[in-house]
Amino acid sequence: MPGPSIPPMLMLDLADNTLGNAIEITFPDASAWRNAITDIKVNDVSVKDKCKVENGKIIIEAGERITYCKTNMLKIHQLQKKRMMARH
Repeated sequence: MPGPSIPPMLMLDLADNTLGNAIEITFPDASAWRNAITDIKVNDVSVKDKCKVENGKIIIEAGERITYCKTNMLKIHQLQKKRMMARH
């Protein structure tokens, strides 16, 4: 059985991208990759139970470990692979 597909390019939605709002990350939908996501971390703390993963997007609920005036690191884990994106 083949492994998960190559991770797609992740894009942060800059509209309403302020502290206190949900964070939406979009990507060209790749169902094999999306369905293989095992964890989502912000600053090395799992927020998977506070996220919605949908076709072409990941939504992190407002206030989930996103810190103002600092670079936040998002890690998406998937069956032995990671895709990382920094948020400023």
